[in-house]
Amino acid sequence: MDLNTLEAYPFRDIEGKGRSFIPYEHIFACLLEYGKPLHDHIHFDHEVALVHRLADAWEIITNTSCGRLQKAWRFDAIFICNGHNFKEDVPDYMLKYTGNWIHSRNYRRASDYADQTVAIVGGGLSGMDILSQVVNCAKKIHFIHNQPGKHAKIIPKNVEENARCVDTFEKSLILADGSVLTGIDTVILCNGYKHIFPFFKNGEVELKLDGKIVSPLFQHVAHVHYLDSLFFIGLTSHAFNFLTIEYQVNFAMAILSGRANKFPQEVVEKWESRRITELKQRGKHPKNFHFLEGSQFDYYHELCRLGNFPYKISLAIERVFYDFIEKREINFFTYKNFQYKVLNDEDFECKYVP
Repeated sequence: MDLNTLEAYPFRDIEGKGRSFIPYEHIFACLLEYGKPLHDHIHFDHEVALVHRLADAWEIITNTSCGRLQKAWRFDAIFICNGHNFKEDVPDYMLKYTGNWIHSRNYRRASDYADQTVAIVGGGLSGMDILSQVVNCAKKIHFIHNQPGKHAKIIPKNVEENARCVDTFEKSLILADGSVLTGIDTVILCNGYKHIFPFFKNGEVELKLDGKIVSPLFQHVAHVHYLDSLFFIGLTSHAFNFLTIEYQVNFAMAILSGRANKFPQEVVEKWESRRITELKQRGKHPKNFHFLEGSQFDYYHELCRLGNFPYKISLAIERVFYDFIEKREINFFTYKNFQYKVLNDEDFECKYVP
């Protein structure tokens, strides 16, 4: 088991190069292959229009054929799996920008920006990852984020760090330091996502902090008021998504099957407020409510304890994670050139391959 895998379906480097960081298109190909046996169970061309609670079940109303046909379904339990990369978080100022722009959700390949002047707005994981790819194709890149100068020692000559964007005017970007950027061919907006569930119309789910917190949940997964029948999978971010999803599904299944330990109602109901308090004590904003960051393995352990199922990640894998995070912090242009090999349950080796 490694960090880029599902337990029952290890991902592979299709080209056989032994890379630890598999290209996105290869991961996508693996997911398509993984999903083939499920095709007979997938209802394509079905849009979920409504999810609501009946006396003893959940009813789902779907639209098909562009809304012309409706169908009602009833289930004992439902899993909401549209994840955290579903709805782009677009600031109001970008809606009046008249130049060419996309959200990182629609980014596909660096070659689309060959010989362009590109502005990448946002210095988080998406912004850095896209920058590390586009830098080899674009003529010039403006890397716009909250800490200009942070990467001065490692950025290539065709990259300029700029202060965060606060407004736009026609085809110009207005920055926090008062400067104005013009002559940009494409803006790539990398400021994240917000949660949205348009099919819940009766107040079952509350979205707080402009869609950054899904409430009321227990452990980011189980709905407080429907603890054994309504589950959310993949809301968390800043972690290894496949591992997280695997443990969240196992936790939900443990509750459904009755294998999970009994949770005191007070613990369930106060989990959200305690989570927010914990974030504030660590100097984090509550908008990071669903960010796991460096605590993901503690989170997995907690799900295992509550769900009464085994933790299967070796110490070696945990150490690989922390080593790769450290290398990414040092230089996000080169960290994907490192190849990792797990030697046993505790040890690994790492080498740099240019």
